[in-house]
Amino acid sequence: MFRGPTAVWRTTRWLTAALLAVWLSTTLAVVWFARDLQSFSVLGFPAGYWGAAAGALLVYLSIVLVYAWLMDRIEHRPRAEPDSATSVDSR
Repeated sequence: MFRGPTAVWRTTRWLTAALLAVWLSTTLAVVWFARDLQSFSVLGFPAGYWGAAAGALLVYLSIVLVYAWLMDRIEHRPRAEPDSATSVDSR
């Protein structure tokens, strides 16, 4: 199926908004649940530490990787060609 530039832009905006929502929820969730996570221990460190220091960074890295992968796929899809019957010949 051929897609025009408007569809590509709409898909790009949707993807950006979705990944920004994941970023915002991750950032707020780590801070919001930090005290609750302190009661658990992972390798001798509080789970809140692991959530902030390692877990959030892994989510941020995955957001970047997903964005790059999906944008590569979106940009390499075939686009609609202009209709030759409606284009004006400049000769």
